[in-house]
Amino acid sequence: MKIVNRRAFIGSAAALGAAAMITSCAPSGSGKKEASKTADAQAEATDLSGWKLAEKNPAVVPLVPFSAPKKLTDEEVEDLLENRAVVTEDFVNSDGTAVAPEFQMVRNTVNRCGIGVGSLISKDHQFDLWKRLYTEEEAQAINEMPMYQRFTAAEFAEICGKSVGDCTKLCNQIADKGMLHREHDDGGETRFFVVGSEYGYYEANIFNIDADFLKLKDATGSEDIDVGPQFVDSGTSLYRSYPVDLDVVVDGNYTEWEDWRAIFSRNDTFSVSPCVCRCRQLIQAGKAANAREVLDKGLTLDEHPVETCICTGKHAEYMIEIGAGRQISAEEAISIVEDGISKGMIVESVYTKAAENICLCHCDCCLNVGAVRTLNGGPALEAYSNFNLVHRKDDCIKCGTCVERCPMKAITLDPDGYPIVDNACVRCGQCATVCPKGARGLLRKNETELHEIPETLVDDYVEKARVRASKGYLYDFTGQSSAKTPAAAE
Repeated sequence: MKIVNRRAFIGSAAALGAAAMITSCAPSGSGKKEASKTADAQAEATDLSGWKLAEKNPAVVPLVPFSAPKKLTDEEVEDLLENRAVVTEDFVNSDGTAVAPEFQMVRNTVNRCGIGVGSLISKDHQFDLWKRLYTEEEAQAINEMPMYQRFTAAEFAEICGKSVGDCTKLCNQIADKGMLHREHDDGGETRFFVVGSEYGYYEANIFNIDADFLKLKDATGSEDIDVGPQFVDSGTSLYRSYPVDLDVVVDGNYTEWEDWRAIFSRNDTFSVSPCVCRCRQLIQAGKAANAREVLDKGLTLDEHPVETCICTGKHAEYMIEIGAGRQISAEEAISIVEDGISKGMIVESVYTKAAENICLCHCDCCLNVGAVRTLNGGPALEAYSNFNLVHRKDDCIKCGTCVERCPMKAITLDPDGYPIVDNACVRCGQCATVCPKGARGLLRKNETELHEIPETLVDDYVEKARVRASKGYLYDFTGQSSAKTPAAAE
């Protein structure tokens, strides 16, 4: 896609130097460079005089301020990812209920995808959810399936020793429950891949979520000392944001991977589902028994709409196929996004070029950005956007409109009345859309700051798993008698 300039300023040759000065002030990212298409637009020099990085709030410090050092070599990481631990003993909860090894191992498997669910097992009932979601046979099958790749039932049959017919039936049975992704290629062949928690089985089970489900899901997660750090230190963020309006990009430089509208040009099939985060809050507040009732009652959370979880391409086909989403047109999908933007929400997708899932989020009603807000950002948040937030202080009239608009509650006013921003900012651009003086905007980072965006969800799963494994966050539970304690896991 050709880069376009949608915000006109009078150009000058000196502007390129100003752009370099602005972007070089930002912390340098550790990821690989994403190929840029900004050369044509950069040739049209834009007057960036007066634009500087938004000033930071020194009083708000991330709870995880630094990235953890590597503990494993690359070879040790690959060995860990290629070999799953085998559990041979039941796990016994304090109430005497026992959990078979298959369910303990399936939690390990899910934890190996993306940001996982936390490796530390230190409390009761962390395996109970998996007993609800799988039969013992299904759990064993998941544990034998290849990870981080798409596979056919015939390929799975070669691994597990069952017949192709039995494997086809079993794979489809698990996929129908939302616990194994299924897609059909253009040649008619069906392939599967093992899914994680978010984005994964949780969203695919949207219409199975009720109060009991949520209690079990809350119980399965590790304690905060384990799951919190890796949420913001897995190399890249769980989701990535897009400028809500490209007009706020001050020099007009962006690529198709930074234009949310381009997603709807690249795909033919779309679905929409209720947001699991908003449904969760409404169910826990007793306003609905389940997600279906949330829709039937037309409930919203404050002014935030509920039916905003959009899937694209083959992922949309799967959600429609299992009844977890309804099919919509590209025009309907765009309208949903525009409505969310008008209500002050963030536009974001999973951290992939395919953007298999898009959602509209706000820290008041989203588990993902809500956690970012609670943790005050963190190392991986540098990758949340390909843009820096910039402002022109001389044009600011100290009206506070940006403070009211910010969906992350990341903007406050300094003692002199000027806006300052903390590390939870995801650079969505909402503040820039309402600034009456056009004194706020987004500026694309320089090439050395950009993180490589994986092609698909499967690629993102394994990249995050590699980072987590290298830092000691990711490891398998091997049995109750050898369980790590919180102290041992640090």
